[in-house]
Amino acid sequence: MLFGSLPDATSPGIIAVASIISGFLGTTFALWQDRSRDDVRWTAFLWGYLGVGLGLLIYCVSVISELY
Repeated sequence: MLFGSLPDATSPGIIAVASIISGFLGTTFALWQDRSRDDVRWTAFLWGYLGVGLGLLIYCVSVISELY
């Protein structure tokens, strides 16, 4: 059901979804390691930033593959 609710890979919405999911996973990971509040904040920011890069990669690959 989760995969059915995700946007199409050729939609720019995949960038935001990848960022949100990776930011959530990064926050969960930092909280699980019992880090300080500031470390949790920076970990969430870093993972969200990496999620944007992953989303852009997925989006660009999908758009380029649709051209062929």
